[in-house]
Amino acid sequence: MIVHEGRFKSFVDVEMSRYANAVFLVGTGLFMVWRQSYSHMKSLISGYLHASGRQETKEFLTWCHMLAPFSYWVSFSWYFNMDKLPPWAIATNHRHKILSLLISTVRHSQCAGI
Repeated sequence: MIVHEGRFKSFVDVEMSRYANAVFLVGTGLFMVWRQSYSHMKSLISGYLHASGRQETKEFLTWCHMLAPFSYWVSFSWYFNMDKLPPWAIATNHRHKILSLLISTVRHSQCAGI
């Protein structure tokens, strides 16, 4: 749901919207590289913008930053709601790994001002 100045403007269905899919994919890519180097983030964004022909907009990049850790939230909600985990998730301590990544992401984004 998109709200502007306290009023409903529109609804975005991530699975059905090309714009939201682009935001999700670029955001996921950002999440994969943002801890390595800020220059990797800039390269990913400029490469995407060049290949897609999209003009850089503050709104698009803001959405990308907000959705960057979304894939970890999905994994977190899926595996923390299961009564019985699959063997691979137990062997890799998946719940703890995802929780640690989420905590670290929040701390990192607070320090980076993202």
